[in-house]
Amino acid sequence: MADSQLWELGRFDGRRSAAGANPRPASRAAPAWRAVLLVEAGDLDAARAALAGFDPDRLVLRPGVVRSHDPWPLLLTAEAAALAGDQRQRAASYQALRPLAGGHTVLGGFAAYTGAADHYLGLLAAALGRPAEAAAHLRAAAEAHQRLGATAWAALNREHLQRLEQPDRPANVFRRDGDVWTLTFDGPPSTCPTARACATWPPSSAPPASRSTP
Repeated sequence: MADSQLWELGRFDGRRSAAGANPRPASRAAPAWRAVLLVEAGDLDAARAALAGFDPDRLVLRPGVVRSHDPWPLLLTAEAAALAGDQRQRAASYQALRPLAGGHTVLGGFAAYTGAADHYLGLLAAALGRPAEAAAHLRAAAEAHQRLGATAWAALNREHLQRLEQPDRPANVFRRDGDVWTLTFDGPPSTCPTARACATWPPSSAPPASRSTP
């Protein structure tokens, strides 16, 4: 359970690898876990290989009804399918999650909040080449997260929506990457040694720790 909580926290600070290479206890969605980590490490080919042959239908009894005690394995599979899956995996994940649209999801007995179902549906719809549907899901997720006060989730939805609507424009980003924070806002990315340093960007005298070249 602790590994899964670290995973969810790592979604926002870029440190999901701290949760380990495999979920513990072992999960039927372990291939999806490994695929997401491989994508985040920049190895898309290995991620596709890790997910090859994995059937999302094994996680559900019928659309909207999962075999486990919570939908988290299906959510993990949906994210992995959107990132590195084939079209069949994406379509199966979308169909399985579609009845949960408009609702929120949790891990176990509320061990962690895992976001609005529309977030995952938006990722899948975008990967399936259905941009209008993806945008509708992502807007719904952002609104649901904002109402709940889950502002980091809402910002993540807006980031994905921006990538969808303006694919050539760098997305606005504020996240932790290892020992520094990355900030992108209407321009090239900058890195800051602390979140507070990013909050005062642009400073009156010196720049953050580094700034990328255009």
